[in-house]
Amino acid sequence: MQAVASHRQFLGSSAASCPSEDQRLASWRAEFEHENGAFRGAFDHSAIGLALVDLDGRWLKVNRSVCEIVGYSPEELLAIDFQSITHPDDLDTDLAMCRRLLDGEIDHYHMGKRYFHKQGHIVWIQLSVSLVRDDQQRPCYFVSQIQDITERMCSEREARCRLQQMERLTLTVAKIVNAFETTADSAIYPAILAIVLDAFESPAGVFLQLTDDGGLRGSFSSPNAKGDRCWAKHDWCRPWKAAFSKREAAIENERCSFSGGVAFEQSVITSISDYAKPFSLLQVANRPNGYDSDDCDMLARIAKIIGSVLSARLERDCKERAHKAAELELAQRRTELARVLRLNTMGEMAAGIAHELNQPLSAISNYAHGCVRRLNKGIGNTPELLEIVNSIADESDRAAEIIRSLERSVKKCESQQALEDINSIVQSAARIAAGEARQSQIAITVNCTADMPLIKCDRVQLEQVIVNLLCNGIEALEGKSEERQLVVETCRSVKGGVEVSIADNGCGLPANRVNDIFEAFFTTKPNGLGMGLAISRTIVEGHGGRLWAEPNGDAGAIFRFMLPVDDELRHAG
Repeated sequence: MQAVASHRQFLGSSAASCPSEDQRLASWRAEFEHENGAFRGAFDHSAIGLALVDLDGRWLKVNRSVCEIVGYSPEELLAIDFQSITHPDDLDTDLAMCRRLLDGEIDHYHMGKRYFHKQGHIVWIQLSVSLVRDDQQRPCYFVSQIQDITERMCSEREARCRLQQMERLTLTVAKIVNAFETTADSAIYPAILAIVLDAFESPAGVFLQLTDDGGLRGSFSSPNAKGDRCWAKHDWCRPWKAAFSKREAAIENERCSFSGGVAFEQSVITSISDYAKPFSLLQVANRPNGYDSDDCDMLARIAKIIGSVLSARLERDCKERAHKAAELELAQRRTELARVLRLNTMGEMAAGIAHELNQPLSAISNYAHGCVRRLNKGIGNTPELLEIVNSIADESDRAAEIIRSLERSVKKCESQQALEDINSIVQSAARIAAGEARQSQIAITVNCTADMPLIKCDRVQLEQVIVNLLCNGIEALEGKSEERQLVVETCRSVKGGVEVSIADNGCGLPANRVNDIFEAFFTTKPNGLGMGLAISRTIVEGHGGRLWAEPNGDAGAIFRFMLPVDDELRHAG
């Protein structure tokens, strides 16, 4: 009341010229009723609040709308002043504007302010005030227009809260998605829990996942302890059981205590579901100012997003595992098919291989018998015998290399890539095919470019490709009476890799069907399988390269394949 009295003194009063305050007000009201009969009806029944206010703040007259806004009867309002029901935080501003009206600085003002309703709650109003003066420009009273804007202010406040919540949700979701993309699987649960606790300004919580045996495993955090642990199903607290059965976010006031000094007071808890059933649990707890329905809604939204991401991640992992398994099975089938083709090729080349081995074996036999005869006759000196023995060793090494090449070709093993010299691979393949070529009276010419870069490859598979292309060249030259040529060359490709070409001057490529020769089961041979070139292309493309064919001038064909080279690989030689 002391504050109200001071505010009255601040505004000033018109009581100095009247015998008493009550007499003055009674005289003024009688004069107003007599002189403003027509205005009185509009005043009393106006849809907005209208009030006449004395210079000291006392209500002189109020209409029905003002009474409905603040909950007081007209008699109750006329017994008090507006300062008595104005919110303290708004009163100084209101009085300052009244002072400016009285001093003539302004002729009206508008402001939003709060009244205390008779029942105690806050009422927001939009206030418009002007000052009535007499003929001599002396202040008489204030005219106030009062509109209830409580509903509008509540809507605006709710909209601001929703906007803040949406901003907080958007930021949290962005952090969660980033965590899923950048965090290892072993650390994802504590990372997500930390993000959610930060969003809710909560010091405690859990993020748990159902285990195969029906328990819960995951991360917990509290002011006293944090870490990862498991809870068997019989150790679940009632709120956890309720969360899995409700499948919706809810505020829990029941205390949850765990070992290690972890205790949750009030909390918000929800289960996280995929498309079929819940599989995780998310709980935030112990925020000093508690939680409300907006927190439930936000946690439910976050849980839905986490569930979607986890489900998508699980589905992606399953697809990746299935894809890798399919790729592994395909590689195994391709390797096995290539081995079958190698065995078939070796079978077709058996006579040539036998002829190729016969040469070093015959030489070894001749050298050995010659050495024995000399020793039996006691002739020949040590240098001569040493030369014979060295020749035996050379021919033995030659035969052994042929056998090792054959063994690599037919041996069943997993594909293994290593740094290899393409020239060495070409020369080895040429040795394997040499016997077949000699039987057909064909000489294989090998032209290798020096200082070729190393390539990372499966040596056996590339030898197979070259042997297959050489055998095709030998068959293409059969029946040709004039000079027959089969040339293998290596060179650097235009794009910096290595290129191998096998050229013959035989029957050439099938007319109008050049693109079909690499298709499975396409063949021009009477007894061919039609798989050699298809598998060869698969092997080359599996090494990141390309295999193609082109005419060799007027007669024959050239088969070329290119393989990439890593710039960081060292050069051969």
